[in-house]
Amino acid sequence: MLNMTLLLKVSRLLEDIIETLNISGNEDAMKSIKEAEEDVKAGRVRSYSEFLKEMKESGRYSVKVTRSFERNFRKFNTAMNKLVAYLSQF
Repeated sequence: MLNMTLLLKVSRLLEDIIETLNISGNEDAMKSIKEAEEDVKAGRVRSYSEFLKEMKESGRYSVKVTRSFERNFRKFNTAMNKLVAYLSQF
């Protein structure tokens, strides 16, 4: 009998590998990642809270940000950080 937990982990890993290959083959995405890395190294970053404040003050923010959106944004941000760390190995 297959171990479902192991099967799910392998499935997620394969999805991650496919996504990584897709991104690494996309020149625009790779350029954006490199630029983002340079921004981080140079200190040209701001917190999520600062970003939201800037958007609200500029009038470009009109949609109420829900906790669900914030949670999903943080998950996305974490995933992107992992991806950048992984890609920087190559």
